[in-house]
Amino acid sequence: MTEPTDTKRCGICDETKPIGDFPLDVSAPSGRRNQCRPCRAARVRAYRHTDRGREAHRLAMARYRARNRERNLALRAAEAAQPTTAA
Repeated sequence: MTEPTDTKRCGICDETKPIGDFPLDVSAPSGRRNQCRPCRAARVRAYRHTDRGREAHRLAMARYRARNRERNLALRAAEAAQPTTAA
């Protein structure tokens, strides 16, 4: 097993950063992802702007809405029952 350290090197930007900059990942040997949060966010953002990324997001949202239909209807009904405040 590897010894715990306070820093880790990002596999994308190749910078050494504090271990807190790397999200947890139980499947990784170190227990952390090999990509720092900013690099991971940039990659995800770029993917979401591709046709494939937009389609994947659309399908995921459709699955979510289908699985949570009653919950979402109840939330909307509760929200509609709340009095609105004028600013």
